[in-house]
Parts: sequence; C-alpha cells; structure tokens
Amino acid sequence: MNPVLETLGKQKGITFVSQNIRSLTQSHDEVKLILEETSVDLYLMQETFLTNNIPDEIIEILGYFLYRMDQTSDSGKLSGGGLAAYA
Repeated sequence: MNPVLETLGKQKGITFVSQNIRSLTQSHDEVKLILEETSVDLYLMQETFLTNNIPDEIIEILGYFLYRMDQTSDSGKLSGGGLAAYA
C-alpha cells in the first residue's frame, strides 16, 4: 500500500482525502479499496464525470454516504466536471 495511505489509519481527528478522480466510474474500485483499508472520514472528488444517467447504486460504497453534484447542461460544460464525496 502507498505509505501516505498507511498513515491515514493512524491519524487522530478527522481525516480526509481530496482527489481529482477523472471518472469515478472508472476509479470506483480503487476508491473503494482505499476506503476499506483506511479510516478516511471524508473522501472528496473532483472531475467525477458523473451525469444523471449514472445511478447512485453503481457507485455506492457500504458504510459511506454519497453526496454528488453532477455536470449538467446548465453548467455549460459538455464534458468533464462533477463533484462527489463519501462521508
């Protein structure tokens, strides 16, 4: 495991990770593994590339609440964008 991730389980207080994920659907297994093997309280993600066509069920992780703000046509972006957090 990455040495930085190993220290997350030893921290006191609230621990969080912020990452430019560049597609949560493609990185979901990696994110799930990190959350299962560490004690991260809050996992923040940018550039999730999620749209309203992607249901929560395929990106949920047991034991975490999922909060998301998808890219929309109202944002003016045709690709990229999106925010999400597991808490």
